[in-house]
Amino acid sequence: MENVVIGIDFGGTTIKFGLVTETGYIKRQWSLATPTKTAPETVMAEIIREIKRQVSNTELLLGVGLGMPGSVRPETLAVYECNNLCWNNDTDIIALLKKSLDIPIVIENDANAATIGEKWQDSSSKDNLMYVTLGTGVGAGIVLNSELVHGFAGAAGELGHVIVDPKGFKCTCGNRGCLETVSSATGIVHLYQKESGQDEVSITANEIFDKAKQNSPLALCVVDQACDYLGLALANVSNVLNLEEIIIGGGVANAGEFLRAKVERAMNKYLYFSDQNQINIKLASLGNNAGILGMAKLVLQKVNK
Repeated sequence: MENVVIGIDFGGTTIKFGLVTETGYIKRQWSLATPTKTAPETVMAEIIREIKRQVSNTELLLGVGLGMPGSVRPETLAVYECNNLCWNNDTDIIALLKKSLDIPIVIENDANAATIGEKWQDSSSKDNLMYVTLGTGVGAGIVLNSELVHGFAGAAGELGHVIVDPKGFKCTCGNRGCLETVSSATGIVHLYQKESGQDEVSITANEIFDKAKQNSPLALCVVDQACDYLGLALANVSNVLNLEEIIIGGGVANAGEFLRAKVERAMNKYLYFSDQNQINIKLASLGNNAGILGMAKLVLQKVNK
C-alpha cells in the first residue's frame, strides 16, 4: 500500500484535486466546475464522492486538505466570508466531511495554502513574502519571519478587499472599489466592459491580455489600469510590512512576464523609498498546483506529528 494524501484547491470557478505522495509528487489530478449558489452540504457530498471514486485499493489515504476561498476561524476552523460562493455564515466544513471520511481533515484559506505550496517546493523563497493569487477573486498569503500570518480571526491576507477606488465597482463583500473588482479575472473583464461601453461583451481576462500583447489600445488601457491598481495595493502592504518578495500566481498570472513587469513598474511608483527598498517580484513556479501541494503539505504535517 502506498501512503497518499489528497489536496483540494476550492476555487471560485474550479475545484482542483490532487492525489499526492509523501514526497510531494502529484500522482493524479482532476477537477470539477465549482457549483454556484449551492448549499455547502451538497458541495461537500460531491467532494466526498470524488475522493472515494479516485482512491484505489493499492493506496492508503492518510488525510484530506481543503483550501477554501474564505477565512478560517483559528479556534473553531469554521469557514466564513466565502462571498464568491454566497456562503456568508460560519460553515463547519470538517464536520460535513467527517460524516463519511474517518481520516484527518485540514482546512485552510486557499491563498495561504498556495503560499505554503510555493515555499515547500521553492527553497529560494524569502522569509518575508506575500503570495498573491489572481483568479476569480484576489487573495494573498503573508509570511513574516518564516511564519504564515493568520491574524486574530484567521482573515489576514484579504488583499482582494483592500479598497483602491472608493467610487468603483460594487464588490461581493458589499463595499465599493475593492482590488478584487478591478484586478481579478472577473474584475479585468468588468474594466473591459466599462471601457468598451459594452456591458454584455463576452471575453476572458486571458483574451484581454492576449489582445494587449498585440497592442490593442482598448486592451492595453484595461491591463494598465488593472496592473496599476494591483501595484498600488502591493506597495501599500509592502510599505507596512517591509516585505522582501512578492509572488504572483493564479490564472491571471498566465500572462507571464508581460503582467509581472507592469505590476513591478506600478508598485515601484507607489513604494516608499523604492530605490532602497528593493522587493523581488516573481511569478509563481507551481501554477495551478500550488494550492493542491500546500494542502497536501499541511495534511502531512498533521499526520506526522
